[in-house]
Amino acid sequence: MPATLPAAAKNHSVFTLEIPRGALERCSEKFPEGVNVLIVPPASMLPEFIRLPKAGESCPVTGLPRTTLIDLLNQAGAKKIPVRYLRKTGATTGIALIPRQRLINYINEQPAPDWQPEEGESDNDE
Repeated sequence: MPATLPAAAKNHSVFTLEIPRGALERCSEKFPEGVNVLIVPPASMLPEFIRLPKAGESCPVTGLPRTTLIDLLNQAGAKKIPVRYLRKTGATTGIALIPRQRLINYINEQPAPDWQPEEGESDNDE
């Protein structure tokens, strides 16, 4: 039985379907011309840890440059964001792993800048 769109979705430009990746790969050639497919991993597939970006690169999660991220981690301290280091025996360098959700939570806990009103406040208080 061929799949059909619900009547309400036929006139919309965006339609969301949850399809297993294998099934999507098998049927992707059958999509009509002009159909764009965006694959978004479920939240359960997000990594628990992210790596400290290389020098000159930005963090893929926060968009912060490496030095700003290091400053933020130092400011937060090990109790707020416990960074872990993986190092092979005898190696002088290793891999810094940052708990992704703890980093995001810490950033969200930071106060809004003075020029941005807090949530619920209006800047038209004249």
